[in-house]
Amino acid sequence: MKGAAEKEVQQQVRARLLRWFARAGHLDHTDAHDMARWDHRGGFSLDASVCIDGADRTALERLLRYCARPVFALERLEQLRDDQLIYRFPKPRDRKEGR
Repeated sequence: MKGAAEKEVQQQVRARLLRWFARAGHLDHTDAHDMARWDHRGGFSLDASVCIDGADRTALERLLRYCARPVFALERLEQLRDDQLIYRFPKPRDRKEGR
């Protein structure tokens, strides 16, 4: 279960991101307001298991690159017809190989 500090940070991050998405035109202001009130915290979660020292620029960059990556790799997305898309997953690897 999350501690009070984690919940507060999660709430602040959610509020700031929703405001930014609305100001940038990525999300309607009404939708952002509604998402902020959702019971399941508007689709945001916080993983406090990662701790990076503020002076560790390499680790900060690696974390930011991970957070900024797209959900889908566009090169794996193919349009078959006007109304049909296909997403090709990478071939599964043997677990012994690692990631």
